[in-house]
Amino acid sequence: MIECLRIDERLLHGQVITKWITQYNPDAIVIADDEVAQDEIAKMALRIAKPDGMKMSIRSVDEAIQLVRSDRTQRMRLFVLVKDTGSAKRIVDGGSPVKTVNIGGLRSNRDGSRPIVGVIRATQEDIDAIRQIEPLVGEVDVRTVPSEEKKNILKYL
Repeated sequence: MIECLRIDERLLHGQVITKWITQYNPDAIVIADDEVAQDEIAKMALRIAKPDGMKMSIRSVDEAIQLVRSDRTQRMRLFVLVKDTGSAKRIVDGGSPVKTVNIGGLRSNRDGSRPIVGVIRATQEDIDAIRQIEPLVGEVDVRTVPSEEKKNILKYL
């Protein structure tokens, strides 16, 4: 079961390691990103950053969907990280069981992006993906750290 599917362009970084992982206490971290899965240097950096003793898998989005749906992980509490809303939508559409989706790191000034709430910026494509994800998972919140009040992202779109 995916306890939390977090959308964060930075993937695994200090706040995720010290705040989010502590909050959800998962059995394993799954990083689902097509580019990172092909980049040995990026994978090495992420492995160095992961908390000691924590299991972690770095996969393409399609491979991550297969992993999450496999018998091997059915009884595990997973914390899944993706860089963008499109990858999150693919995971949800792939039938992966997700308790909550957290948007914490959509910040870049991509063409067509606009401020949504706080430091979160989104394109129309992001907004469409979020609107399609929300009815399937029931909760899509926006917070940079778990101690912040949960904000339903739909109120800001």
